Amino acid sequence: MQEAALDPDYESLSWSDSDDYDQYVNEELADSRSAKWVALVSRLAGCSLEGKTVLDLGCGPGFFPCALGAEGAKVYGIDTSDNMLACARTNAEKRGVNAVMLHMDAESLSFPEATFDLVVTRNVTWTLPNPVAAYRECLKVLKPGGKLLVFDANWHHEFYSEAVAQKVRENEAAYYRKTGIHTAVCTNDKPYYDSLPLSSVVRPAWDADALTQVGFDGITVIEDAGKEVYLDWEYELYGASPLFAVAAEKPVAAAEGNEVFNVLKATRDYWNERSNTFGLDGSIDKWGDLIQQKLLQRGVTSPWILDAGCGTGAMALTLASRGYRVCGVDFSQGMLLHARMNAKHQGLEIPLVLGCVDQLPFVPETFDVVVSRNVLSNLAVAKEALESWRDALRPGGYLVYFDSSWWHYLHEESLDAKRALAYGTGSSPIFNVLEELAKDMPIAAADRPAWDVMALRSLGFEVEAVEDVSSRVWTAEEQQRYEFAPQFMVVARKPVR
Repeated sequence: MQEAALDPDYESLSWSDSDDYDQYVNEELADSRSAKWVALVSRLAGCSLEGKTVLDLGCGPGFFPCALGAEGAKVYGIDTSDNMLACARTNAEKRGVNAVMLHMDAESLSFPEATFDLVVTRNVTWTLPNPVAAYRECLKVLKPGGKLLVFDANWHHEFYSEAVAQKVRENEAAYYRKTGIHTAVCTNDKPYYDSLPLSSVVRPAWDADALTQVGFDGITVIEDAGKEVYLDWEYELYGASPLFAVAAEKPVAAAEGNEVFNVLKATRDYWNERSNTFGLDGSIDKWGDLIQQKLLQRGVTSPWILDAGCGTGAMALTLASRGYRVCGVDFSQGMLLHARMNAKHQGLEIPLVLGCVDQLPFVPETFDVVVSRNVLSNLAVAKEALESWRDALRPGGYLVYFDSSWWHYLHEESLDAKRALAYGTGSSPIFNVLEELAKDMPIAAADRPAWDVMALRSLGFEVEAVEDVSSRVWTAEEQQRYEFAPQFMVVARKPVR
């Protein structure tokens, strides 16, 4: 069951060999691509680059410091590879460009706030363990009205989508027929790709959503920027993973959101606040035991598991500690921050992705199992979430989730009395806001788990088990406290086509 361990030094080793990349960058700087990139950056930035202060996040051998510096920009390049930085300094010096290269982590920038007019990054975000933290740092160091330009691609989707893999093989074969050169778009380092949160995520849709949540606005997306900057051979060879561009602006002042966004913001604010007191449940292993039991009963021994709505990581971590390969997704940055800290404390490495559970950002049919705990009851779009979970599952995959009718007391007086007696009322004004929102959630008034069975069957699932598990996961005290909303478990299977 245990996956092969990833060498902890792998990342630094991967990006320390700069020779090939340095040669590629020097070729770009010497031909038409440099001018094409400058034109694209200037257009997306909406201004001339002369006199602008620019940060290149993950500068590598210095393409942007050289190309943008030649246009009169003052460019600071940062990277965690000393070899890359040495190449960048050499390339800038031989072109007479005054650029500053610094050893720095993209997820923890040491520049003062509001330092830069423009931040650019190329083929870097996909490599980051915590890309949301990097985007948050970019927002911090940009001046109000400044722009972030992200250039990247879904570089390794061939490991998660057979359709993309087939296109990659076709492109490699065509390249060989034309040039007589055998080349691989990427090496088979799947354990490394699996360790990164964005490897199987669908981008740039994810980036646009993450940037909005971090606080950027004015998001612009170019789905295929490669046709503007690539040479013909690059466009043909890398066409299975189109280079995209995302431009985002730091607001000059806070803007009023629309009603739909404010509902989402209020919900996210609640869970961000809860994350500060939402520790790891000491009894979480009981839920893990049930999941493991149900999977083993069905012959599932080495699955790729998604924890949908992972919170502070309790479910994901108890499953990872059993040797399962796990990915967590949550729309609360606060929850993900604590999940990362909890994983580090336990010595576990799992990808944690910012995203909404009703619109999962992953390649379809990525996971063998989707698990969740106490998530559906908090969604205004519960059925849409089930549909998204179905799409994320491979044919024959399993959905295993736990929930309670946590808000049903809002629609039934007897339950409200039980809750008020044993559980008390909301402990903070922000809880009361969420309670008001919950009144209008269709699932709050639903008869569950009967509603779940009907919804799952309508989405094509085969419902295999529905069980009250209150006595198996809660203490006697908890059973009494939560008597108004018993905990149930649902196991459903996505049919094989």
